Amino acid sequence: MGRLFGTDGARGVANAELTPELAMNIGRAAAMVLISDEVEHPTILIGKDTRLSCDMLEGALIAGLYEYRRVDGKCISWSVHKSRVGINLLYIQRI
Repeated sequence: MGRLFGTDGARGVANAELTPELAMNIGRAAAMVLISDEVEHPTILIGKDTRLSCDMLEGALIAGLYEYRRVDGKCISWSVHKSRVGINLLYIQRI
């Protein structure tokens, strides 16, 4: 596999280079970095396009985030409203 991340995010063939396992591991790694003491209020904004594989990869990414730490679901709708982005916004909270 070549370089995974480019200027527009992760690139590769779904279920070949971009697998659910890889997406889950990326979610775990992101959560570990964002809950470090260096980040006071870590947030993750997940963007995707309309390709069928995006739902699968998004679900795996979120599973990796959830697995590592608790996600405060109450913050999701408030954050979406406040930021006016209209897509899911996950708030990873230290426990």
